[in-house]
Amino acid sequence: MSHLSNRLAAVSVAALLAAAPALAQESGVGRPGEPIVIDQFQTGDIWSNMNVVMPDETDHAASTATASGNAAAAMAVSGDVHGEANQENTGNVGAEARLEGGLAYGQASAVATAYGNSATSTTGDGNSHVRSSQTMGGDTTASVEMELLGGNTVSSSSTAIANAVSTHAEYGDNYAEHEQYAEGSVTATTDADLCCDGTSATFSTVAGGNAVTSTGETTTAIQNATQTTAPGVTLRGTTDLYMYEATNAVAATTVAGNSYALENRFGYTALGTEEDALTQTNEGEVDAQTYVTVGAWNGYAATSAYGVGNSALVSNYGSDTTLYADQTNTGDVSAQASFDGTSSSGGVATLNSTAIGNAATASLCNVCGDAVLSGTTRQVNSGNVYSSGTMTVPSSGGVIGSASAIGNSATYQSGSS
Repeated sequence: MSHLSNRLAAVSVAALLAAAPALAQESGVGRPGEPIVIDQFQTGDIWSNMNVVMPDETDHAASTATASGNAAAAMAVSGDVHGEANQENTGNVGAEARLEGGLAYGQASAVATAYGNSATSTTGDGNSHVRSSQTMGGDTTASVEMELLGGNTVSSSSTAIANAVSTHAEYGDNYAEHEQYAEGSVTATTDADLCCDGTSATFSTVAGGNAVTSTGETTTAIQNATQTTAPGVTLRGTTDLYMYEATNAVAATTVAGNSYALENRFGYTALGTEEDALTQTNEGEVDAQTYVTVGAWNGYAATSAYGVGNSALVSNYGSDTTLYADQTNTGDVSAQASFDGTSSSGGVATLNSTAIGNAATASLCNVCGDAVLSGTTRQVNSGNVYSSGTMTVPSSGGVIGSASAIGNSATYQSGSS
């Protein structure tokens, strides 16, 4: 479950970076030997607020708030991207989205996204060579509030990350080197109160100090980073959901001090090297909380809280893969999840609470049988790790609960599909 939470967080960060506007933003494409250099400095506070009040009945309703201190982008439909981004932000960044009112016959959604610094790079049929340096000194906050009668499909996303990078390349090289430093606190919250949904209700909360996601297809991917979260920093994510009646409801909170996810297909892939390992140091306090109360539910009801000090993930399909990582966590890590509800229709409730000091995963799908998975991981954890879960279910078709607390976790796995 922890690996799945990690992947979901990585996907959500990449998607949000691709769509996010910015206050201070530059973009471009460079040729080999002629890199684009973007220097950005932000000192004031950045704040975005969107409040949508629905009528008693409507087809669709959405509330979206986005705030970013510095944002840099280098993109090419085809061809090479060669860029360098240097970003420093000493101000606070916040985004608030609120949705209230009646009933939406289609979709009702609320999205709040806040980045202290963000950089993204994409190319197809070309090489990507990217370097970035990011420092966030202020606090980063995102909050979603939802109070409405309901909708056919209901969803919300609250994401706050101090420093975030996303890269993608196809049919070429995918080289990257990043340096990230977070010295401000990060908070993401979701507070949802509604009667009912028709087919699904999904609520996601993500908070992180430093995050890098990279994807590739038929590329040679060689990447590295130094990620540091300073002492005294608090990284907190909270999801609080109340529904009178729910159908297929999901509430998930993911909080990470430092995270790097590199996913590639068909091409040599390396995260860190033997001489220069990926270095992650978290000295902040990590806290993930998810609370769900439903009067009754149909189908499934899934509740999860995932907190990790440092996370490194590399996965590949069909080619040699390596992971060299050096992870140190000194901050406390906690995860708490609770579910209270009943189902007279035979619905199944699941709860997962996972807290990890350091987590490293290298995965290779070895379709040809001759690809090699290798590497070295060093993990040191001195922070306290807590995980707790509570389920109160008088009636249901099934109840599954899990709570895991792990100091250090390292997995290298290879196999055929």
